[in-house]
Amino acid sequence: MIDILESPGVRRRVAPISVESCHVLRDLGLVDVKTELVNGIIVEKRTRSPRHTLILHPGACTTRGARAGGTC
Repeated sequence: MIDILESPGVRRRVAPISVESCHVLRDLGLVDVKTELVNGIIVEKRTRSPRHTLILHPGACTTRGARAGGTC
């Protein structure tokens, strides 16, 4: 998170953004498509690792086939 948001005085003065506003900003190209809204703050999405996919979606390896080296 942005360090400045750790300050209670600053945090009280920050206005969260709505889902609708976030969509408008995205549609206008002002916000990257690879973002998500978390508690009113626009956050860049993280890339999911193969390990993450395997843990949360164990069937993904069998449906897509394993990659060379035994990873999916």
